[in-house]
Formats: sequence, C-alpha cells, structure tokens
Amino acid sequence: KGQTRNTRQPVHMMLVVDTSGSMESEDKLSSVKRSIQLMLELLSPEDRLSLVTFSDDSKTFLNRAIPTPEERQAIQYRVNNLIAEGSTNMSAGLLEARGLVEPPSSGRKQGMLLLTDGHANIGVHSEQGLIEILQRVQSESPGLSLTTVAYGVDHNAEMLTNMAKAGGGAYNVVTNLEDVA
Repeated sequence: KGQTRNTRQPVHMMLVVDTSGSMESEDKLSSVKRSIQLMLELLSPEDRLSLVTFSDDSKTFLNRAIPTPEERQAIQYRVNNLIAEGSTNMSAGLLEARGLVEPPSSGRKQGMLLLTDGHANIGVHSEQGLIEILQRVQSESPGLSLTTVAYGVDHNAEMLTNMAKAGGGAYNVVTNLEDVA
C-alpha cells in the first residue's frame, strides 16, 4: 500500500501561448487568459512559471517567475494585456521555450503547456516538423512533457493530439469560457 502524499513536487510550468490573429475569433485569447488565471491559483511559491508568446515571432514574457501572491497580480496584469495579431509561428514559440528549461538539479518537475488553436502557418508548420522540434527539446531535457490545450471549435485536433502524444502529455479542449475550468 502506497503512502499518502500531503505535498506535491514543485513544478516549473512553461506556458507557450499563441497570440496570433486567429486567437481573436471565438474569444480564444480571452479563454487562454482565464485559463492562466485559474492555473496561477494552483501554484505555490516553490513553483516557477515561464511564459512565451508566439505570433509572427516569439517573445519571453516571464522567465521562471515565482508565483507569490504579489507576483500573481503582476503576472495576471501582463497576461490580461496580451493581444492577438499576426501569423502563427508555433515553431518559434517551442524553440523560445527550449531556452527556459531548468537543469534537472532544480528538483522541479517541468512541463510545457501549449495553448493554441493549432493553425501554424509560418516557420516550421508541418505536424512532423513540429514534433521533431519537440523531440529535440525533450532529448536535451529528459522528463519534460508537452500538454496541448486546444482553443475554439476550429482547432487543429489531429496535430495537437499527436503533439501531446509525442510529448508524453495530454490533449485538452476549450471551446468557450465555460470550458476553461
């Protein structure tokens, strides 16, 4: 019989967020913002949070932020000011997040959450090419998983499911604000 655990292992959650123009339709970006808000409530000061956005190119918004109560407000403020514009360079987002991975000595479990509608259209945009980038990142960072969260009814379900499988994570769907929780 296993022991009951009262504490969880600290995590480093790397959010890779699609801020391309397609995320404006169906309030997808609003749902992403609400998802991040709910996730912030689950993190403790032992955890770390990184945030990368991608559209025409990628940008690191947060690098291993410590989610204290004060910092959560600052993080949410920055998230609330994200806007949707441009094309979808998903490969740039994945490669940007690659540089944020912590060394194994951090003691934190690391996961990458890809929040997108999956309509990659510039950079490496084939499913196989994106999976190869993911596999390269994982070969450098054993134990790193990728979970995909698909937004909107028009998301690329096949690609996001296959990326999650290849990344050792899960595939989830958010079609409206009610699905966020």
